[in-house]
Amino acid sequence: MKLNKKVVIYKSQQADLVEGGTSGSIDVSSLNAVDFGKDQTTFEATGIHNEYNEDVEGSSPWVSSFVFSTVQNFETEKAGAFGFTLGLSRTDSSNPEENFGGSS
Repeated sequence: MKLNKKVVIYKSQQADLVEGGTSGSIDVSSLNAVDFGKDQTTFEATGIHNEYNEDVEGSSPWVSSFVFSTVQNFETEKAGAFGFTLGLSRTDSSNPEENFGGSS
């Protein structure tokens, strides 16, 4: 589950955009917990073996990634409906600029 409602990519500047970069803009809208309408919690763990990382001193060939996200809704008599979203992400990887490859 992603905690984004929508992602819009503008490749060129438009008059209705507040400000943008020279090569375009990216508009990321967060998910509203109450609009989502249900509770959901997900956890994802991935691992990748990259043999090029063996050539980097102090780096492991194994790369790991963990993602946790939750959407929770509550209904109360006095306050009405409310909710929250929470996301945590952690990735261990080497810097790709440290690697150099060549061929003949």
